[in-house]
Amino acid sequence: MARSADDPEIFWVEPELRGVLPLDHFHVSKSLAKAVRKKPFEIRFDHAFDEVIAACAEETSGRPSTWINKTIRSLYSTLFDMGHAHTVEAWEGDELVGGLYGVSLGSAFFGESMFSRRTDASKICLVHLVDRLREKGLHAARHAVHHRAPEDVRSDRRSEGRLCPDAFCGDGVAAP
Repeated sequence: MARSADDPEIFWVEPELRGVLPLDHFHVSKSLAKAVRKKPFEIRFDHAFDEVIAACAEETSGRPSTWINKTIRSLYSTLFDMGHAHTVEAWEGDELVGGLYGVSLGSAFFGESMFSRRTDASKICLVHLVDRLREKGLHAARHAVHHRAPEDVRSDRRSEGRLCPDAFCGDGVAAP
């Protein structure tokens, strides 16, 4: 993490609470399910990694600064080139309007950040990510910072185990 986009330094964050999204119990609201069925966006996987991470780092009215600096972009781009970082993208014609990215490690997927320029775009990407992870045989996805989580996201404490216990990461590959 970085203190800001202009900060050249990065530091490790190990939050006390981490969000865990059990994929078997992932609930899609009626309104979101209706939006997904309308197919308002073309959904792509791993098509525009640099554009997704840049959009996640953009300042917005609700987020005047970002933790994603040039070093982090470079490191995650390397992980993408190695096949460990992945994106889910919502496209409206040739415009990227929403997306998310994360890292796969073993049989785990760790969500890092998401953005939306259209209503429900990032949520629709999340629904597609969950579907893809289920197809790959995963049972849960994690995100590092627990905030404003839907009711089907549970928390685990750092003291309850390692960041990636064997039962979660396993030996498989969790590429979406």
